[in-house]
Amino acid sequence: MSNADQYVQPEGIDLDDYVVATYFLRSYSRDILDKVATMAAEQTTGTWIEVPGETEELSGKHQGKVLGVWEIPDFETEPLKPDNERNHIFQIAYPVRNIGCQIPMLLTTVFGNISMMGDIKLMDLALPRKFVQGFPGPQFGISGIRELLGVPERPLLNNMIKPSTGITPEQGAELFYSAALGGTDIIKDDEVLGDTDFSPMLKRVELYMKNARRVYQETGQKVLYTVNVTDEPERCLSKAIEAVNHGANAISLKIAPLMFKQPWEGAQGSL
Repeated sequence: MSNADQYVQPEGIDLDDYVVATYFLRSYSRDILDKVATMAAEQTTGTWIEVPGETEELSGKHQGKVLGVWEIPDFETEPLKPDNERNHIFQIAYPVRNIGCQIPMLLTTVFGNISMMGDIKLMDLALPRKFVQGFPGPQFGISGIRELLGVPERPLLNNMIKPSTGITPEQGAELFYSAALGGTDIIKDDEVLGDTDFSPMLKRVELYMKNARRVYQETGQKVLYTVNVTDEPERCLSKAIEAVNHGANAISLKIAPLMFKQPWEGAQGSL
């Protein structure tokens, strides 16, 4: 498929079938159209030269489409700088069929390898309805949290226990009580506090929720305690269930890269 075939007008495709990404690019190349077309191919079919297996049908369905390239400011109104630096805004449409309904593949598609192709910035994403419909949204959402707390209108107040680490569940429970009594709606573990010897997760749940009930009895105010269940991926769900079974009314989870405990057989080192 030639570069020329990659350039289309927005009205020439069904935009509901594409994610449209808008980029800023600082370049020193005079072949900006070829450069953008190469980016569109790199992030989709991955080919900017002819290779066996890349048919017109395959490219037509799966290769990115360049919707527009605009120089800023226009070259006709401002000549090139001495070092030939040029700035452009451009848009690429990526077929939704390449991505599916998931965020990781979306980010990989719109800003994967091309993130290393010069001074480039992803500025905006236009997501089609068929993509966003694959995400059901939060189980409760803002209205659900307000209903749980019995706070229909005013701003919600969130707080975390400090010091972040080093204190016992008993010490944390007193801080929790003071914060809740002062009107805090949601109190969370700091992200650096997990399930430790000096502060076992289930002990925190027991004592913090005891004080949450105490504050409710004294003031009628409900409090959510988001206990940190972050752990190895295979243990996060079981810890969350365990926390809820012991009375937790909310949880927090920090996402981190998955690390393999054992290296692949024959690999040099571990992933």
